[in-house]
Amino acid sequence: MPTYFALLCLLAAGFPGGVLNALFENEGFIKWKTESLNDGRRIFRPGFLGNIIVGGIAAVVMAALYGPLGVAEISVPLDLKRTREMLAEL
Repeated sequence: MPTYFALLCLLAAGFPGGVLNALFENEGFIKWKTESLNDGRRIFRPGFLGNIIVGGIAAVVMAALYGPLGVAEISVPLDLKRTREMLAEL
């Protein structure tokens, strides 16, 4: 299994978490927008797509920290073949 495919699978596995987070939020599924505050500053609100992206990234980070890659030593160069095999075990 190619490494990019394993990472895409992990991203896709985290997307439902972002959808559930958007569903449980106070405002629900809102589209991204910028808002102007009373003091003139503008803020960006990423909406439900931002929740989905954060959910995907969180899944990749959690798999890297607590999966088979979490026990890899970082002081030595990683063998890419072994790394791919470790990702495939997820």
